[in-house]
Amino acid sequence: MDRTFIPTIYSNVINPILRFRWVALQLAELAKCSSEYQVMHQLKNLPEGLDDIYKRILKAIDGKYHADTLTFLQWLAFSRRPMAIEEVAEAVTVDFDLDDGPIFTPTKRYTDPRDVLARCSSLVNESEGKCCRLNPTFKSFLTVMTGTIKLSHFSVKEYLLSDRIEKKFRISEKSSHSRISEISVAYLLQFQSFEPLTDAILDSSPLAWYAAEHWIDHAKSGGMDSGVRKLILQLFISEAAPLTNWIRLWNIDAFHTSDLSMDKAKVYSPLYYAALAGMEQVAFDLLEQGAEVNALGGMFGNALQAVSFKGHEVIMKLLLENGAEVNAQGGEYNWNALQAASHQGHEAIVKVLLENGAEVNAQGREYNWNALQAASHQGHEAIVKVLLEKGAEVNAQGGHFGNALQAASSKGHEAIVEVLLEEGAEVNAQGGIFGNALHAASYGCHEAIVKVLLEKGAEVNAQGGDFGNALQAASYRGHEAIVKVLLEKGAEVNAQGGDFRNALQAASYVGHEVIVKVLLEKGAKVNAQGGYYGNALQAASCKGHEVIVKVLLEKGAKVNAQGGYYGNALQAASCEGHEAIVKVLLEKGAGVNAQGGPFGNSLQAASYFAHEAIVKVLLENGAEVNAVTVEGVSNPTVLKLLMEAKQ
Repeated sequence: MDRTFIPTIYSNVINPILRFRWVALQLAELAKCSSEYQVMHQLKNLPEGLDDIYKRILKAIDGKYHADTLTFLQWLAFSRRPMAIEEVAEAVTVDFDLDDGPIFTPTKRYTDPRDVLARCSSLVNESEGKCCRLNPTFKSFLTVMTGTIKLSHFSVKEYLLSDRIEKKFRISEKSSHSRISEISVAYLLQFQSFEPLTDAILDSSPLAWYAAEHWIDHAKSGGMDSGVRKLILQLFISEAAPLTNWIRLWNIDAFHTSDLSMDKAKVYSPLYYAALAGMEQVAFDLLEQGAEVNALGGMFGNALQAVSFKGHEVIMKLLLENGAEVNAQGGEYNWNALQAASHQGHEAIVKVLLENGAEVNAQGREYNWNALQAASHQGHEAIVKVLLEKGAEVNAQGGHFGNALQAASSKGHEAIVEVLLEEGAEVNAQGGIFGNALHAASYGCHEAIVKVLLEKGAEVNAQGGDFGNALQAASYRGHEAIVKVLLEKGAEVNAQGGDFRNALQAASYVGHEVIVKVLLEKGAKVNAQGGYYGNALQAASCKGHEVIVKVLLEKGAKVNAQGGYYGNALQAASCEGHEAIVKVLLEKGAGVNAQGGPFGNSLQAASYFAHEAIVKVLLENGAEVNAVTVEGVSNPTVLKLLMEAKQ
């Protein structure tokens, strides 16, 4: 890479920015002068560069506030989101000088949080900003407008991390993260009551939300030194209030939701949370203290499944070494560790679990699938091969997708489909929500897999699944190329079954005009009956597909065909408010007073749903007004039209 341009960029871009920063700081210092003498003195002693300015600012800080200022600067340099002034000020409430410290000490709290600005001088500035935290009522994120504080320039952080600064003010990224995590955990340890957390409590503890959400991240970035681990072990005491309150604020086991009144019985073992968070050293410490390795509870049921799902290999091995049951099932999905690791694609963990006796063909409750189906569905080819090598049954039945081949076909994983077929997967195996693999691939619009399955002998007209057959599934999804492939391979264009009874009705319902034409050209019966909408014309009329309605009518669709939910196409269009289609149907001879359907007739349907324009069209075309009951008709304009028509 040519780097000769870098000095030019530095000279033309960076240097001017830094010079502007230098001028801005000088103006800020001059603004603090209260006399002409001070102004002249300041001008005579202008620093040579930014380093000199920052050095003077730090030197001017009152010695008794050095520790506080350093803490503030560490937080501002490495916080994970913009910080409110009140949050940053709260960082000094943790006392590191006590014998049993660090410990939350509320008497250290600043009376005025804005003193942070004074302590840090021109190194920081205040701005309007946004802080994001959870809304515990609605389990969603709130963006809170607040005054935020930040380092005044990127060069401040660079200077603080450099070796050009005095040692007492020098910071490092690792030590800063470690200090932030210690403050965060010590801060959480203040919540010693099982009583529900309230807005009042949290308003008086402004750092609580940040500490709960981010302490793990800071602890890991800080290297998990002994001081941090000591504090974490204080937090990770079973059935203790601080642990419960942390989970109430930031439940890492429930998609990071919050429940300020969560019962302590819903808080699980500390080992589970340490494993879930990937804290190796803490998990080791807890096991050394006698933590139950097979304790049940949590979204993943146990610690081993949690680490297998998350990919924490070191902790997984530690748990197995300490007697974790490799085939234990449980949690929200009632999986085992092998299924969890296979689903998530953690190949190394899958291998270790199998080496330690994991049952390769065990079924889970959720989706009732096994590890092979999970890996096939998610597209983890390497894991599929490992499982097959270890004896996974390629045609094992059960679960949401019936078998591994259907799972892989539904998601478009062509390479896995080919692997499974090479290993003896039955191409026409029935079961699952799609009935068979061809149906699954057709619904998923995976043309290449459709062709592979057909080449391997897939039965093109096999029945089953929500859409009855592959052709109906592809027609519903609008995949023209697959529809043509299936028809070329002998798909029966008028095959019955599934939610729409036939492919033409499915394509008409969704509005796939090209496919409708293809099916009609291949002999689809335009008046075929069946399904929720009775026929293709009613389906298209209901959904407002005017062009398809016209195509069907041109191909001989019976405009007054009875059946389906709405009784006829006119009532379907009238009910759903499709004025243009109503006019087309009437022009083609639709019986304006035809009876049937949930509203009895089209005028009643249009009146009930207040489709004024359609009511007018129907009346103009001879709709019998006396066939309408005004009960349930609330639109005044429609009522007026009906009353006028009766006169």
